[in-house]
Amino acid sequence: MKKLISISLILVTLSTFGICQSIRLKCYLINKCDNKVRPLKYYHLYKGTFLYSSMINGEEAILPDTGAYTLKSDSLATDGDSTIINIKPGLNADTILQKNIYQVYIMPEDHYAKNGHIWYGWVYCGIKKCEGYQVDYYMNGQKMLAGNFKKGQVIGTLKYFNDRGDLTFVEYYDKRSKFIRSETYKKGVIIMTAP
Repeated sequence: MKKLISISLILVTLSTFGICQSIRLKCYLINKCDNKVRPLKYYHLYKGTFLYSSMINGEEAILPDTGAYTLKSDSLATDGDSTIINIKPGLNADTILQKNIYQVYIMPEDHYAKNGHIWYGWVYCGIKKCEGYQVDYYMNGQKMLAGNFKKGQVIGTLKYFNDRGDLTFVEYYDKRSKFIRSETYKKGVIIMTAP
């Protein structure tokens, strides 16, 4: 009986000091191309004045308290590259849809670089240069990005949409992928044009 009381007192003490009730988060991405789940490498968590930045692949975040946090990462298939995560006591885990199409800048020393040249362009599924008409989608199924590509370069138009499916931005390129101009949209109306 004395052992049971002693163990109970230790557990209550540990719980009071937060040792048993640590608040942790582990984030994962699901890749639509191969349906594999991988740890989210780099991200930021915001709540009020609190900021947590991951620096290690798949590290577990230790958070100061529960509640709603904004998770921000360039890898997310969300509007504004952010989403809200509701954190509870203990270990939290969330799996988020990864973008399929994104811009990359490959340095000569990167193993993807050909003949030691720098390459900048758009890739699909992380490794393939975009070719032809490509579309990517938000987690809710709405179109995120659509454009025509040749060897990873935009040809013609590249359209961006918000998570409600509204057109927000269009970039125009010539047949050699030289930027011509861009247009910003609000509620289907051009509100700004830039050369």
